[in-house]
Amino acid sequence: MIEILPSEEDHLPLLREIELDAASICSVDDLPKHLRTESVPPDILKVAHKQGLLLVAIEDGAAPVGFAVCTVIDNYLHLLEIDVASRVQRLGIGSMLLDKVIDLAVQRGCDWVSLTTFSHLAWNAPWYQKWGFAIMIHEELPEFLADILSEEKTRGLNPNNRVAMRRELG
Repeated sequence: MIEILPSEEDHLPLLREIELDAASICSVDDLPKHLRTESVPPDILKVAHKQGLLLVAIEDGAAPVGFAVCTVIDNYLHLLEIDVASRVQRLGIGSMLLDKVIDLAVQRGCDWVSLTTFSHLAWNAPWYQKWGFAIMIHEELPEFLADILSEEKTRGLNPNNRVAMRRELG
């Protein structure tokens, strides 16, 4: 059984392995080799944990098999990262995590949930569109999302395959 819960301190060191494992399903064309060893920095995880913005998917009361880490920027709950371990992908755990992220945004009084993702991978933008997220055109981007996309380009992600998305709440 999978439960989605707020993170506990002892979950934090386990999340890097989940993120790197989940990234292994991406092609090198999408996720260059030098980015396959990067993960959400520990200080960002700690801040999100303390703010109640880090959710974990726990399998049978044991260790996490997935997580979602967020931050609040203006009236947006921004999803920084969502990952599920490869051995349990395609079982609805990502959907369970995203559902709780949306609940969290509503509880926090946010107007939007935002994220950046790959436009062409079935488990990225097309999956988020099924959840009511829309791709934002450049003119719609709040400054923080434009900055994130620019930083992703600097790190080596192909800007032609990256999009910002948001879902309106309320």
